[in-house]
Amino acid sequence: MADQENPLTTMKKTLFYKFYPSGDEEEACKAKNVPWLVRRELIEIRDTYPVPIIDLENPWKFKKKIDEYDFTQTGLLIPFLVAFEHIIRYWKLPDGKTLVNGNWWTVVLCDVTEENDLKKYDGASGRSFRFGKMWDDDYFLQCRQLFIDRGLGVGDEIGLYWDPWSSMFMFKLLSKFGDSRIRTKH
Repeated sequence: MADQENPLTTMKKTLFYKFYPSGDEEEACKAKNVPWLVRRELIEIRDTYPVPIIDLENPWKFKKKIDEYDFTQTGLLIPFLVAFEHIIRYWKLPDGKTLVNGNWWTVVLCDVTEENDLKKYDGASGRSFRFGKMWDDDYFLQCRQLFIDRGLGVGDEIGLYWDPWSSMFMFKLLSKFGDSRIRTKH
């Protein structure tokens, strides 16, 4: 999904809203007797700022404490701006459009919590995850098996980022918190 030739291009994704129809579109609406609906489309524009450099000492662009929603849904709710600036910007435009239009992608995640025992979740291991857009334009990473394997619970702090070179999510459990009884729900 990331551009493998040069993942750090100076292009970024943005949503373009089309408020006014072209002449042909207006005529088509009149012919069908339907109103014009505002549409939005994912486009690429030249970024006026340099691409954010991933600090390998502290790469976690998205840090959060697991809340009750994440825990009950066994996944991570990722805010719209974080997804756009730190994940979708590295995807190829057609893949990003598909995601923004509501389709879910199977993604690979690497758990780097223990540096000597990396755990990769992908289709080959039979433990793949899904990433997609929610109804309110936030994004969600479904990762039930990660919650089970790590014993994640409410209050645990995690770090997550999209690695453009390997086209996968990188995950790390930053700190544990909470009652272990909560962790046995799944």
